[in-house]
Amino acid sequence: MKLFIPSLFLALSFSICVTAIPGTARADEITLMAVGDILPHPSWQPFEVPAARLFDGVVETLFGADVVLGNLECPLTSQVQPTATKAKASLDSKKEFVFKAESEDTAQGLKDAGFTVLALANNHMLDYREEGLADTLSRLGKAGVKTIGGGADRDEAYRPAVVDARGLQMVFLNASDVVPKGYWAETDKPGIAIMKDEDAFIKRIKTARADYPDAVLVLSLHWGVEATSNPTSRQQQLAHRFIDAGADAIIGHHPHRIQGVEIYRDRPIFYSLGNFQFDTKAPGDRSMIARIMYAKGSRTPDKIEVMPVLIKEGGYPSVLGQDDKVYREIAGMLKELSAPLGSTLDGVSVVPLAEPSGKGEDYWGT
Repeated sequence: MKLFIPSLFLALSFSICVTAIPGTARADEITLMAVGDILPHPSWQPFEVPAARLFDGVVETLFGADVVLGNLECPLTSQVQPTATKAKASLDSKKEFVFKAESEDTAQGLKDAGFTVLALANNHMLDYREEGLADTLSRLGKAGVKTIGGGADRDEAYRPAVVDARGLQMVFLNASDVVPKGYWAETDKPGIAIMKDEDAFIKRIKTARADYPDAVLVLSLHWGVEATSNPTSRQQQLAHRFIDAGADAIIGHHPHRIQGVEIYRDRPIFYSLGNFQFDTKAPGDRSMIARIMYAKGSRTPDKIEVMPVLIKEGGYPSVLGQDDKVYREIAGMLKELSAPLGSTLDGVSVVPLAEPSGKGEDYWGT
């Protein structure tokens, strides 16, 4: 199912001709869509609708893709005992949070909304201890949603998800740079995949590239600084190293804000897609869907698009039309935010500039 979707085109270079109707992939193109943070039915929000209905404003769009990737920002669990590693004082002062989605229908709702792969490596996946992670893996597995970044031990947490998308293999790796104490996986301990040891994570990228030489290798990274609109210089350096090691696309999340897009060696870097299905207010309600199209047998995108999204009250994302003033606002934001990264938004096209500025400050998430 291919749909007409108002979008912002990101052209890799002037030499690539975009001839399809905007938002419509050719029959021989494989489409990957990626979204940011997903927090269905948080504890402070009254249960009003089944989980799948949270995505009514985007489900047709997501079903226009062959593969859909998202960051699940909470465990799916009914566990009542939260982690002991986040101090009560920090929780009471709202410096830190613990999240969960209790509803039994959430995993199937995410599947019904179109999600193929969900990333679990983030700073909330063990908010309800190892048992909460185990429940999440079990529920999503039963629903038929692939997971990355979390597991019963280190090997499982770092294990890539492999998807055959109409003959084009896509491989997904996930890791978090924002890691609460005790959340990381070990040889005999459940947890999440982390990227604090950059060289070790690069080895995993190289291993995945060697194991799947013809596949599109996608990294889903939980990184950056919350409530900021620019990546750090360290993130830019890492993104380039990861692509040099064999990654074909980088999908970022954690800041809860949309950030600019960079194209490096013909590979897209979405530093942050912002929130997606998340009960939030402006500016966190400005969001986007990344849409990357590949020809069969190619690891280099044919087209890259960004679809502006507004998250409505209660956490309901909705794709915006080109005449919507928030659509134009998001387009302007992306133009401003992408320029320091070496890209500029001109009408509906983003093309690389000569040299990126390297704007950003060093940061280690904790």
